[in-house]
Amino acid sequence: MQKPVEPKKILCIHDLSGVGRCSLAVILPVLSVMGFQPVALPTVVLSTHTGGLGTPARMDGSAYGMAALEHYQTLGLQFDCIYTGYLGGEAQVALAEKAFALWPAAYKVVDPVMGDNGKAYSTVTPALVERIRSLCRAADLILPNYTEAQLLLQQQPVARDLRTISSALKMISDMERIKDNFENRCVQICCNIKTELDRLPKLSSITMDNEVISIIGLSVPYAKESDYKERMAAYIDETVLMAESFDNTQERLKYIRNRLSWKRLFAVIVTDMNAIRVSLYKRERMKDQSRYLRYEEAVGSTGQSQGIYIQFLIAVIHYISSINAPADSAGVLGKTIFIDNPFGAAKDIYIWEPIFKLLKTNHVQLIVPARGATPAITGRFDVNYILGQKLVDGRQQTVVVDYYSRTNTTQLEYTRMDYEQTSFEFFV
Repeated sequence: MQKPVEPKKILCIHDLSGVGRCSLAVILPVLSVMGFQPVALPTVVLSTHTGGLGTPARMDGSAYGMAALEHYQTLGLQFDCIYTGYLGGEAQVALAEKAFALWPAAYKVVDPVMGDNGKAYSTVTPALVERIRSLCRAADLILPNYTEAQLLLQQQPVARDLRTISSALKMISDMERIKDNFENRCVQICCNIKTELDRLPKLSSITMDNEVISIIGLSVPYAKESDYKERMAAYIDETVLMAESFDNTQERLKYIRNRLSWKRLFAVIVTDMNAIRVSLYKRERMKDQSRYLRYEEAVGSTGQSQGIYIQFLIAVIHYISSINAPADSAGVLGKTIFIDNPFGAAKDIYIWEPIFKLLKTNHVQLIVPARGATPAITGRFDVNYILGQKLVDGRQQTVVVDYYSRTNTTQLEYTRMDYEQTSFEFFV
């Protein structure tokens, strides 16, 4: 059978107040709950504590304390810790001094109870302060409040300093809270950017050959989400530290604004910004040759760039149309793209064949001015309007002089519009 572990013993040298939740009345149950074995050594027994309840009845425990210490030594008790609290006179300090001497290996904790709020207690004399100061020198840990620290340092306690320190501590606490909130806001900005980037593949989805393809692929090496706050806190601390090195206020503000830009903040949750990869799906005339390429490889000639550009426009307008469609919409949604003559530098039909197929598959209408386009391209449009110039009231106007349509006029749906072309005269 395993021998039970004996709890650590703590000798508690303190007063015992009948009324008032303090001293031994509080210390004993707390230490017991924590798993220690407290041994009480009352320095004085009081009817109440000394904080505003009149003059308490008092029974000095100095003689009892000395006898108790000798008894404990006779029993061979060993204390792991000796804790002293309120010592109402030099005779009671002597109790603590004797305990320290009898059990030198014990961890010694001294709470030099002598005053508060800038005032020493009425029972505290200069001689007592000196004895407690000497006791503190023998301790491993002392726990004075501000007033008691002033007394130990032979300074006159000043209540005004307490208010100043309290105000300063509150300011520090407020600044820490503000810093924490600011860091949380910066992390939230990064998370919002990450959410939008994660949507990008869906944003760029289009249908090709009965298959949904994401035009854009994005790979970002994010840090662990659990590390976001710590990384942001370190980044903000570094920003503040470096900002202090600028003597010029404008330069300091410029540096801070640059450090707090969204790109810089986002870089905090990314392990390596240079490792971010953007890939584009390049649709070739032959389906088997279509593939994802790094952006630098996918965008080459002007014609290739135009093709990829239109692919992405199809994806964007398809996505916008789908998210704005009524929930009960079951029909095909028509979309329209207007582009200013994409055929100027790319007239080869092999570039545009897959684009026209994409437009048709995704129900997107393309309207373009096609100056210089070859018949192989213009022949792929359902309707071609031939534009020309006409002199009307002494002014040149662009008008439709002819049109060709591959669509049966009975299938067309349009509303006739009456309009008058005019111009604006601006005065400077």
